[in-house]
Amino acid sequence: VLLDQASRLALDGAYKTIMNKHPQLDRALEAAMEPLPEEMRDPGSESLAKNDVAARWVADTKAMMANGAKAQKAGSDAALRVFGTAPGSYGAGVNRLADRSGAWDDRGKVADAYTRRMGYAFGGDKEGGRPAHDAFKDRLDDVGRTYLGRASHVYGLLDNDDGFDFQGGLSMAVEHETG
Repeated sequence: VLLDQASRLALDGAYKTIMNKHPQLDRALEAAMEPLPEEMRDPGSESLAKNDVAARWVADTKAMMANGAKAQKAGSDAALRVFGTAPGSYGAGVNRLADRSGAWDDRGKVADAYTRRMGYAFGGDKEGGRPAHDAFKDRLDDVGRTYLGRASHVYGLLDNDDGFDFQGGLSMAVEHETG
């Protein structure tokens, strides 16, 4: 199961609860669930108190709709969980800014560069990699810690700049979004 499908499965676990307690979100919920194959669907009655993914989806969807987003777009965007660079691109861009440290005087500029490069959503549509910078920033709001996992020792942490490009950029973006 892909990560994007896993978050939608969690949302499906509270499907009946959401429909009963928040009937105004019916079109938004259907839009969020559309990418999940029918054979994987099993609408559940899990409480929102026990299902953090669904509770966050409800809050985010309501906020987007209150700000004027159409139900379908709000529901779909609130379900996004996988982000990266635009298709065909590589790198978060932080390494280039680090090389030109005199070109910026505020950590927020580095964080903004990271979110611009990494704010493309994957999952939920056929092509993937669509711009979703606001949704990406919304996901960063709840991040408490970042972690750089390493699956290989072929290259050391200092052998290239990927560590600070991705992990450093993510940490700065979280810091910038959460204050």
